[in-house]
Amino acid sequence: MNRILFEESELENGHVCLPPNDRRSVHVRTVLKAVPGDTVRAGIVQGATGTLTVEDSDSNGLHGFFEADDEPITGGGIGGTLLLAAVRPIVFKRLVKDLSTLGLERILVCRATLTERSYLHASIWDADRLRGRLVEGAEQGGHTRIPEVSVYASVPAALEALPAGLRYLADQQGKPLFDAPGGTVQHAGSLTSAVGPERGFTDDERNALLAARFCPVSLGPAILRTEVAAQALPLLVYMHHGRPDAR
Repeated sequence: MNRILFEESELENGHVCLPPNDRRSVHVRTVLKAVPGDTVRAGIVQGATGTLTVEDSDSNGLHGFFEADDEPITGGGIGGTLLLAAVRPIVFKRLVKDLSTLGLERILVCRATLTERSYLHASIWDADRLRGRLVEGAEQGGHTRIPEVSVYASVPAALEALPAGLRYLADQQGKPLFDAPGGTVQHAGSLTSAVGPERGFTDDERNALLAARFCPVSLGPAILRTEVAAQALPLLVYMHHGRPDAR
């Protein structure tokens, strides 16, 4: 945990009070071993970065005062959008936290033809559980952005929801990313990456992606697992475009 995050509703005039069994209280008490007067990196989910001055951290819980940085960063991370074919729920539980660590702005999960229909009906989609994993990922990344996650029944439905901008598709038939169109872009929000299921997109789905102006790019000679490609492609695209401002 590289930045403790609070929901806006947990703050009252800057003060925060968490019970002793809250994972953040436990972290401050047992890992950081903070004592009254110490400060730790903190932030508000989807809000400003800042510091928490510890007032008490003991068996009664965590009490402190949050103050925004003089030049707070709202958001952070790499920004951008990921179009992701649904993966097994047990895989997505881990993956969604890692994607939040990257600081993506949006994650569009869709059922591809070669994925199981049941993937989109698992308990992972419970809103509270999902948000908890997203927040933990942002804490690991040290920023305050958590991605907006939405689910679509098909690839064409997800394509209709994409923002405008440059689009890249992880594809074994594509050219290396460093040979793809590059150049500096002003906002990372204009960058979209697409990653298919383990069995790949069908020809019809691939053609639909190409028609939607996705540039197919190879991530190397090996066939990567979906969860590896889903982290690698957005990060490489971000770097390929000169690390555009992702605030």
